[in-house]
Amino acid sequence: MNTLLGYQPGKFGESLENLLTSLGVNILSHPQKALSQHLRGVYQNSAAIIDSLGMDIDEQSLILASLLHDIYKADDRFQRYLANRGKGVHHAQPSACFALLFARQHGFTFRQAILPAEVIRRHHTYLKNFSDIETAWKLDNEKLVSDLSSIDRFFSLRWQPREVKDLREFFFDLTEQRDEHLWFDLRLLYSVLIAADRMDACGRQYTFSSFPTAIHPFTFEQGEINTWRTQLQQECYENALQIIIEPGVYSLTLPTGAGKTLAGLKIASALINKFEYKSLIYTLPFISIVEQTTQTAKDLYGEDQVQEDHSLRPIDSDEDDKDPLKRMADLFRYWYSPIVLTTMVQFWEAIFAPQANRSMNFHRFSKAVVILDEPQTIPIKYWEGLGEILQFLSKKMGTIFILMTATQPHIYDKKAGRKETAPRPYKFPQNRHHYQIIDLNQSFEISKILEVIEDNHLFKMDSGLVVLNTRKAALQTFDLIKSSLPSDQIHLRLLSTWLTPRHRKQVLADVKKDQGEKRPMLLVSTQVVEAGVDLDFDWVFRDFGPLDSIVQVGGRCNRHAKRSNLGMIFVANLQSNGRKFANSVYDKVLLEATRTVLINYPEFDEDAVSDLISKYYHDILASKATEDLLSEIRDGKWGENRPLFEDRVYDQDLVSMIIEENEKVPILIKELIETIPNLENIGKRKTLMQDLQQYIIQVPQKSISSIKNRCSQIFSNDQDEILGQVLGRSFYYLRNDAIGEKSFHTYHPIKGFIPPEESEEDAVLMY
Repeated sequence: MNTLLGYQPGKFGESLENLLTSLGVNILSHPQKALSQHLRGVYQNSAAIIDSLGMDIDEQSLILASLLHDIYKADDRFQRYLANRGKGVHHAQPSACFALLFARQHGFTFRQAILPAEVIRRHHTYLKNFSDIETAWKLDNEKLVSDLSSIDRFFSLRWQPREVKDLREFFFDLTEQRDEHLWFDLRLLYSVLIAADRMDACGRQYTFSSFPTAIHPFTFEQGEINTWRTQLQQECYENALQIIIEPGVYSLTLPTGAGKTLAGLKIASALINKFEYKSLIYTLPFISIVEQTTQTAKDLYGEDQVQEDHSLRPIDSDEDDKDPLKRMADLFRYWYSPIVLTTMVQFWEAIFAPQANRSMNFHRFSKAVVILDEPQTIPIKYWEGLGEILQFLSKKMGTIFILMTATQPHIYDKKAGRKETAPRPYKFPQNRHHYQIIDLNQSFEISKILEVIEDNHLFKMDSGLVVLNTRKAALQTFDLIKSSLPSDQIHLRLLSTWLTPRHRKQVLADVKKDQGEKRPMLLVSTQVVEAGVDLDFDWVFRDFGPLDSIVQVGGRCNRHAKRSNLGMIFVANLQSNGRKFANSVYDKVLLEATRTVLINYPEFDEDAVSDLISKYYHDILASKATEDLLSEIRDGKWGENRPLFEDRVYDQDLVSMIIEENEKVPILIKELIETIPNLENIGKRKTLMQDLQQYIIQVPQKSISSIKNRCSQIFSNDQDEILGQVLGRSFYYLRNDAIGEKSFHTYHPIKGFIPPEESEEDAVLMY
């Protein structure tokens, strides 16, 4: 008898081997795949994942979950379904019960038995709260016996009603077992099983590439500032290696423009090689920054070592030549590479999301260095709780977390145990910009922006940035400035999420090109430009907002210290019809804390920012209610869908609108319509939808009728509607006829979506 990979000899292993052998080759799990082959493949993948990442997991629980997760597919009803001769049968719950009974017969402890059983029960759906788990396992005796007896003929085991009844004794101490350690063990096993199962279904045996032992050299260009950057990075590198001697939560606090990305990557590489770790997970708040940082990582490590993970990542459509593991990453966003760059949302979901496919990356934190870039973008209510969770995970998984930013939030701060790796507080070698706060005791109409620009002769400078809190305010400001521009030679551009992702990329590329060629330009933007985007402006105007957001925008002003004079940053509280834009977007606690700090500092230079930010965070934490994430886990809230960023939508829903910006759009829609949504086509449909996302914006549902009225003014030779629903009525499709600069056009080639006059800003944060 050939025992399976990792088995310990004995009755348990022999029973499993006999059970799998009894299935033969004619009992299938998927079309043209034997059930026994699939179960063995999932276990082999599970064992390989655990081995490659050096995780501590109960082997018997892993074996049980892997080899029995689909066992009920042996039922005749499921086999007829695979042969297109019936409706099939749900297999997860009976498979879970089978596993639990099997575990009891082989003397499993309570924890060894319940974890794999619950993982099996939920492996096609999502994890549940502890109270729901407790309720679910008050077994329906008659139905369970009936379900199990239907597949008994394949196995030498025979379940008796008494054995099912006696299972209740297993759950008398269930409540006492509930804690963060049980949550961790459950989530880890769940993550490994989901990944191994999806991997085998994609036709791939798990392999993991080693982390590169060397990185490509990088040197800054000659110059005083770059000499300072090089020295700073070396000091931080050496200090980090001395301070980080064990897993834990650490920080790297450096001013904007200091080269944090390179410093973080170099430190992470050294730590991974020092501790023989497996992975680098680099998380960022915005997709645009992920794309930018990915290229830096590829330059350092090589193209094949780096995986870019975000919702708008282009997908290779050539399914025939694609590695099954890359196909799995496309389908489920699985982190398969030793170096992964992803979003803060995906990082958050890997830890907390209950859904199976969103949970599968949890095990990748094992023996990893995780960089959280710009962690201050995480909502303040989560700071304290997240810090405790990170410290807990660092001990359980051997993870090193590094919080990296210029405005370090109080996430597991020094009092609690976070250690700073920068050897001293760093400031830029020279003041780059000066802040001027314009009378916070009153608010101003948008026209105040033009007044500031003209009073300070800002149009005469090469480049400027104006940041507004809402998209509608950005549109109004764009039109106001355009009507007052003294010369057509100044390139005026607009950036917001009312431009399609493809359009936004083009705007950023055009701005960078103008700056590289020193052409006069002015960018009007929403908060999408705040952090991480490597742009450098002579001056900045920002609508009032939280202090950390103001400082992040300030980081775009004279970023590389190339001006002979200080860059200027202006802040004013803007309003429209008596309504302050900031109040419709930001938490009032953050705004009041900012006002309390800045009211006494109407003007200050960059070197005062660190002290002001520290006071701001202190005031916030003193007045802001926090969510105790660790206590919630201890209370068994394991199935809570807790989004990192909550869209703040007022009295309206948003819908997706596809913009026909070029001839590729109708082709993508046609292919999606013609591609039948089944298991065979899931990869192709996802690829098509990923491509289509580049042309999609979100608009208020209640604006649709007004947009249709506007479109009715457009004459078209085409018989199709200018704005109609497509793809099962899930999307609205705006045709090319509605793109233009006339008053009846809905999408402007420069400004993007033009909302109907009567619509109000939907106040969605730009994350």
